[in-house]
Amino acid sequence: MNESQLFAVFSSFGTILACQVLRDKQNVTKRMAHVNFYEPDAKQKAINGLNKRTFPGIEGSPLLSVDHFQAHPGQFKQHTNLIVSGLPYGM
Repeated sequence: MNESQLFAVFSSFGTILACQVLRDKQNVTKRMAHVNFYEPDAKQKAINGLNKRTFPGIEGSPLLSVDHFQAHPGQFKQHTNLIVSGLPYGM
């Protein structure tokens, strides 16, 4: 999983300010990501469209968990952040 693949799927819900696949020290994906939207309603659209569903275009992928994410103070607007877990292996 890389940021381009993540961006391609989540950008259908709204304008993305940032997206990042989380990786360990060996650069192996943790199967989690953060997505930050510009529009507050895009976050809820993404949750409704992807939570508890497989990753689009990847047959047999695990179910995604897409939920609200509380950023640290001073980072992006709280109401536009998502945490995504259950990303497919080997992408």
